[in-house]
Amino acid sequence: KEEWKLEDMEKDQTDLKRMGEVCLEVMNSIEKDMQFTVESEEDFANGRLQTLDFEAWFDAQEGVVKHHFFEKKMRTPLVIMERSAMSTKQKYSILANDLVRRLSNMGQSLAMEEYVGVVDDYTYKLKASGYSQDQAREVIVSGLRGYKNKKERRKREGQPFYRPAKKTLSTRVRKKLMEKQTWYKKTSGNEEDGQESTRNTQQGGQQCKMKRKRKGEKHVLDKVIEERKMKGETKSLVKSVIFVPNTEHSELARRLREGEEEMLRVTGYKIKIVERCGRGLTSILTKTNPWGGADCGRVDCLLCQTKTETGKNLTQNCSKRNIVYETWCVPCLKKSEDTQGAEGGTFKYIGESARSAYERGANHLNDRRRLDLGSHMLKHAVQCHEEEDPESVKFHMRVLKYHKSSFERQIDEAVKIQSNRQHNILNSKSEYNRSSIPRLGVQMGHKVFKTRQEYDCEERRENDERRAEEKIRWMRKQQGKRNQRRKYDEESSAPKRRKIGEEEYVDSRKVTGYNRIGQEKRKEMEENT
Repeated sequence: KEEWKLEDMEKDQTDLKRMGEVCLEVMNSIEKDMQFTVESEEDFANGRLQTLDFEAWFDAQEGVVKHHFFEKKMRTPLVIMERSAMSTKQKYSILANDLVRRLSNMGQSLAMEEYVGVVDDYTYKLKASGYSQDQAREVIVSGLRGYKNKKERRKREGQPFYRPAKKTLSTRVRKKLMEKQTWYKKTSGNEEDGQESTRNTQQGGQQCKMKRKRKGEKHVLDKVIEERKMKGETKSLVKSVIFVPNTEHSELARRLREGEEEMLRVTGYKIKIVERCGRGLTSILTKTNPWGGADCGRVDCLLCQTKTETGKNLTQNCSKRNIVYETWCVPCLKKSEDTQGAEGGTFKYIGESARSAYERGANHLNDRRRLDLGSHMLKHAVQCHEEEDPESVKFHMRVLKYHKSSFERQIDEAVKIQSNRQHNILNSKSEYNRSSIPRLGVQMGHKVFKTRQEYDCEERRENDERRAEEKIRWMRKQQGKRNQRRKYDEESSAPKRRKIGEEEYVDSRKVTGYNRIGQEKRKEMEENT
């Protein structure tokens, strides 16, 4: 219409701006609760439409849409810090794949200077994050190799570099379903985009030096893979995974991997060694639940009583399940601290439970109250605090660790008991050996010889437990007699009454008592009544 044409001429808008306004009006008319905004490349100084981690623009000369990696100016100039709690291998892998992502977001027809600029900028970020020149070089070389391998694989498979979503749908669905069970079984032949194997550049400085020393030697894993390929076996070499704690320069993980290579020669199978991350500053300085670990207010909650009296471990939750815990005698601990361990020592009990700390602590208190033979609190009170009431001997409790599975919980309990042998362990013999970890050792002959000291210690422990159990049985017998007498008094019939007046009665038991009193006192009491 002519009036529309005049209106557009008055606004002095380009065709792109005018088209954007028309599209915006149409989109906003579909759903009143959903309103849109429109941006075009003319809204930006460099003429490139910026979105997410790339920017796109239309090249009129070539007639194609080009794209380039993009990040906001306000973004931090840092990447994962070199002093991060992650393992060296994990940091190198993440950084190398991040460089692959940046290079993949750049169009294939761009000039080499564009790629060099992105790599240089990433190098500056690595230097600012505390990485040395050698470390930055390893990350950059690993990332460039991963990007090159990705392009060659696409070319070898006859697929475009940017594949449509339809072609990768089945792979993504399978990965979503099976990733949690099979992530550690991946080898260099079946890894996804950007996840190329960078084994020779991700192990850190020490491992790279070792590999340079044995340059020319064939890696053990490569030899086994070739042998299995010749036999026609295509299954993954990796059968399981082990998580190890974080150590400086990944020393523990490195030694375990070296030992695993030796086992690989014998078994033909591999166990993947993964180093756990350390504790990050975020988890140390922040608290997601400000009320976590608050006192539950229950009378028989041993954990909350301990937190209130000692002021320690205030964040431990008494209702969280799957725990490894310890309880200890407070008087013995104070005595040991006063005498600097010269007398007695710390008496502690280490246990595990699928229940919460409140439930387990209440069970221990009830066992002591009911004079249960299996109560470690009662046994200790009978053995070491004979002159005191067993229920007056105070015990404290704390959670050593929360676990996710019963297997981890029982293994942790066995390790904790083994590492606390210098203390006086209150666990019974069955609990002591129930979750013991089998160990390998060399033995001469078929007999097991123990030292005289070990025999004396075991004999003394058994005698103490035997005497404690005998005393507990005697206490239970006395308590049973008292309970039976009390029960008889409560359940006995109402006392008989004897009439002493027209409307007055007296207990017959009192009357029988009167018979034992002299005649004069009896008359006086009758007159008083």
